[in-house]
Amino acid sequence: MASAGRNIFPVNLAKKLGNEWSTLGLLLGLEWSQVNLLRAENAHNLLGAIQAMLQKWLDGAGDKSTEEKKKQLIGALRECGRVDLAEDIRTGRITVPAQTASLDYPVQDSAGDATDGSRLPAGATANLTARMQTLTIQPSDGEPSSSQPPAYPIRSKVGHALIINNIKFPTKRGKNRKGMEKDSSDLETVLQGLGFRVKVMIDLSSYEMKDAIRKFINIKSHSQCTCLLLCVMTHGENQEAMGTDWQGVEIHKDIILPIIKSTNIPCPKVFIMQMCRGEEKDVGIEKVRWGVDGAAAVDALPTEDTDDSDWDLSSDEEPSPEQFQMDWAGVCSKLELAPTDVDFIVTWACAEGKVAWRRRKQGSVLIQKVVETFETYGKVEDVATLFERVRRNVAKVGVDRKEENKEVTFKQSAQTKTHLLGKLYFKSSSSTA
Repeated sequence: MASAGRNIFPVNLAKKLGNEWSTLGLLLGLEWSQVNLLRAENAHNLLGAIQAMLQKWLDGAGDKSTEEKKKQLIGALRECGRVDLAEDIRTGRITVPAQTASLDYPVQDSAGDATDGSRLPAGATANLTARMQTLTIQPSDGEPSSSQPPAYPIRSKVGHALIINNIKFPTKRGKNRKGMEKDSSDLETVLQGLGFRVKVMIDLSSYEMKDAIRKFINIKSHSQCTCLLLCVMTHGENQEAMGTDWQGVEIHKDIILPIIKSTNIPCPKVFIMQMCRGEEKDVGIEKVRWGVDGAAAVDALPTEDTDDSDWDLSSDEEPSPEQFQMDWAGVCSKLELAPTDVDFIVTWACAEGKVAWRRRKQGSVLIQKVVETFETYGKVEDVATLFERVRRNVAKVGVDRKEENKEVTFKQSAQTKTHLLGKLYFKSSSSTA
């Protein structure tokens, strides 16, 4: 009899896996033809296919020690994006068997009820898959039986990050974003700490911005990366990001679209846009809220250090002038037609039509909250959750300014638009879980 509370392998592991199972099988050393055969034999039984794949791997790893099998499985789970299950294996919450023939499995008794009983007799390994398949619950409409949402694969590198920060505008000197070097410097530091290879470019004209995007797209090693990150910090005007020549670069057409359409970048994309999206200043409203952000708490920015928006409210700065694609997020197991607008996430500093606030010495509201969040949670939480924290913390900030001889507290609401199809983590396959 299995001891009370003991995890059963590979049944319990199989139940937590989803459509990434085929990628896991390949990473464990199965041939593509073997994975395809398992898929065909279990066309309407996802859990059965997963269990059969795990058993085939166990059968082929018979000469390996338990520790070697454990290490191989942990590495493969990390590589295919299931860091949570890798941690379960590492900590022993799910155990790797010493020998497949001596495992405890629940079996069907004659009445059809599952009993957590019989130890498989010697020589019964060949019938193990059939026994396990009697336990399967058919997933509806082919959906994964796992309670965990799918995750994007974790590759050998975290990824490349490009930061464009326009500070000086020679033809519009009153628009200079004085002191904003802090934003790009702080963000560079935190991204490097997460494992990104970061390039920072300061003060680019509209042509230079487009050229930098083109060169960024053409980096050869994107396919080895978990994700890509692009941050643009500048003034925004009419759905455009302004170059230092005060010529606009269309945000969707010239920045986002070329990156998400590129066949050179199979990995997910993360965009951070620190710029205004209009000229309206958000004075906030008083209302009863069922919020999750501690709505009563406000991080008020003191007035001794003049606050600016990237729309620029100051008047005292300066005078004016392989043969197949791995199961990407559990969506497909081979190269196939996919929607254009998938596998990316964009976070804006403010809501559409509003201004984005910054402080000359302490940085912009959005970027500093991104830095704080990434530094604390970047290695353990998925990207969507990280940006949820960012939005919550940005909403707490109050920017105090004098307007028409009275003190006014302005607010800012960051906005995230996600097209991700699964959880995305800032990790590489060499990272610890």
